[in-house]
Amino acid sequence: MQLTDFLKRQDRKEKASFHMPGHKGRAFFERAGYGDLMEKLVRCDITEIPGADDLRDAQGAIREICGRYADLYGSRRSFLSVNGSSAAIMAAVRTFVRPGRKLLAPVNCHVSVEGGARLAGAKLVSVTPDDLPGVSCTVPGSAAEPDGAGNGLGPVPPEKIEEALERDDAIDAVLITHPNYLGVMSDVEKIAELTHARGKTLIVDQAHGAHLKFFDSAFAARGSSYAETVAAPGKGEHTAAEDLGADLVIDSTHKTLASFTQSSVANVMTEAVDAEKYEQELLLLESTSPSYLLMTSLAVNAEILYEQGTDLIRDWIMAVADFRELYSSFAEQKETALKLLDIGGCDISKIVLSTEGTGKTAEEAGDALMEEGIWPEFASGNTVLLMTGIGTAEEDFDLLVEALAKIA
Repeated sequence: MQLTDFLKRQDRKEKASFHMPGHKGRAFFERAGYGDLMEKLVRCDITEIPGADDLRDAQGAIREICGRYADLYGSRRSFLSVNGSSAAIMAAVRTFVRPGRKLLAPVNCHVSVEGGARLAGAKLVSVTPDDLPGVSCTVPGSAAEPDGAGNGLGPVPPEKIEEALERDDAIDAVLITHPNYLGVMSDVEKIAELTHARGKTLIVDQAHGAHLKFFDSAFAARGSSYAETVAAPGKGEHTAAEDLGADLVIDSTHKTLASFTQSSVANVMTEAVDAEKYEQELLLLESTSPSYLLMTSLAVNAEILYEQGTDLIRDWIMAVADFRELYSSFAEQKETALKLLDIGGCDISKIVLSTEGTGKTAEEAGDALMEEGIWPEFASGNTVLLMTGIGTAEEDFDLLVEALAKIA
């Protein structure tokens, strides 16, 4: 089947998307007032013609996009990646870890971390995150799974970072995943403090948390009672790594926000990062024919956040909170319903469901949801992950509730 045929068929079948990307399809751009532009993408498929600027020497339009992201995230400098967060992560490892030296990272970090270590001629030293009770699944994209009986899907304990740094002075940098694939967040602030105390650099793979900065702003603007209402982690405190002491934070804006798949932003937060060196390492891993489709989507994403972000983020948060309240009440009364996992300190935009006690495997539940036109992000073991995004509309949650009730 040709890709175009598949896309047309999928568009007819899928009623609501609960998988990446965050914009969830053309309807979001129509609601946000960018429908005409995004329908005419071919006009954006250009190259470095005069006036279009050049990613490898950004002086005009592309530099302006980078500046917008620096304003949005409060960074010293921001860089665009059209080769995804993978390229941005590998560039970070090459920037901070010298050949023959070591990088400390979670054992189940993304495969790009392992790739970055290989490209840097460095060794990857692993730390095992805590376990996550009630969860049994295989997470896609991990470099390796934890040894032993544990799942290693919980937060990264700061004390394990401290122990590793004390034990091995050959470690040049620390990388943590925050939040992880299931939305679990670690104590970035404490890890940054421990890392910096030993003169090391902290890289945060925040690929699944590009929205956290804007969630934090929403909670701060509305007060702690608002955060408590939606069961927000930290109850209004900072959760975004940009505000927790990380030196470099890499955000996949396509995963939960509105840019296109394979677009990403890297935010330089501290003077410990040689921004020029990092930029050169990133460009080394980027195409010399960067996609203007992806860069246009990054520009549109930034404009939407600037112009409508406050309202869109608020509506998103409240829609997730309403779903959680409604579905939790239903699941308590229906023994065979998938159970909504209440994971402490978790990104609330992630909906993690368990099939434990339902008589179904996650794969069976995922297939049943797809039969109802609901496509989850992944289903493995006893876990079904539904990823919401800035483009998830209220009617999508209505469809999800209907489908979950139908398969219960």
